[in-house]
Amino acid sequence: LVVMALYLFSEKVSDINIITYGWNEIPALPFKCHNLGTLPPEDLAELYSACDICIAPSASNLSLVAREVMACGCVLMDLDVDNTSHDLKHLDNSYLVKPDPNSMYEGLLELYNNRKLLGNLKQSSLKHISQLDDWETQGSRFYELVKNRVLNTKNN
Repeated sequence: LVVMALYLFSEKVSDINIITYGWNEIPALPFKCHNLGTLPPEDLAELYSACDICIAPSASNLSLVAREVMACGCVLMDLDVDNTSHDLKHLDNSYLVKPDPNSMYEGLLELYNNRKLLGNLKQSSLKHISQLDDWETQGSRFYELVKNRVLNTKNN
């Protein structure tokens, strides 16, 4: 999905730098890109901060990458599917696309051509992420949820 969308986008727009990461060796791609390979966590914030858009498709559940990207002021492009609809809002804190290459390509093209939209999304995603509870609070909430479930199961 992402490879096909990036191929279409790179055919239309030539003055872009496509960066991939996560694999040290990637298969041959039909477009020019810079593969950074596997990165240590402390380098990810620097990478996300340097990019305009990060494509992080969440096909099964919302990835932590989504929030990391937003916290770095990068526009998150994700899939417009049921599992993302609770946390992600199209044109509010992210740019959501249908799970097909053309939708992703058209989204990339819109963000490339509309710098104002890109800037607004960067700001709104930063605002969104700043309003979320910190990890400690979220961890405590999760712990209480699990503890209550276990206690309720034992009592029933």
